Amino acid sequence: MQTERELTSSWLGWLSQRCRTRFEGKQMRIRRGATVHHVDWIDGLGGLRFPQPGCHIGTAGFDLEIYVPTDEPVTCNRCLRRSGERSSPLHAAEIPGQLALDLP
Repeated sequence: MQTERELTSSWLGWLSQRCRTRFEGKQMRIRRGATVHHVDWIDGLGGLRFPQPGCHIGTAGFDLEIYVPTDEPVTCNRCLRRSGERSSPLHAAEIPGQLALDLP
């Protein structure tokens, strides 16, 4: 019989593998949001890896079900800047759903 620690470790391993399967080669949305984010991976307990938005926007808790995989192109300007795909926020007007700031 497995101990509680072994059961938890086994479950976390399964969850990490499920995330890799769901998000490999994909982008993500958060819940039903319109913004599409890069998928970044963080090291969790025991060296297991879990997905998070590439812009590192804060989300409450550890509910990985709020992340929805998608094949759509990334629209988060912060994710695009962090990945080097967009060097300036002045390009926000080109991204549907994001407002451009009128900067001097």
